[in-house]
Amino acid sequence: MQSMRLSAAVFVGGMEGKKDEYELCVELLPHVPKIPLAGRGCAAARLPMADVRELGFDEELVRSACYPFVAPRVMTAIASRSGADT
Repeated sequence: MQSMRLSAAVFVGGMEGKKDEYELCVELLPHVPKIPLAGRGCAAARLPMADVRELGFDEELVRSACYPFVAPRVMTAIASRSGADT
């Protein structure tokens, strides 16, 4: 089995526990970008946006409730940052 490298952690929606998941990722994977897709005022909307800015995303993009529009753009940016094929 080939080892896989984690390129990013994407947080979508959520209610209870989303902040805990984010904090665990910060603790265990500090160098992995954490991208909250924050549309519709969900728990992900209350997560920090520092990595979003570092990747060069417009915060309004990741705050959009139109996930079918946002998701491919986020995945393309993550793949290009990690050098993976899209």
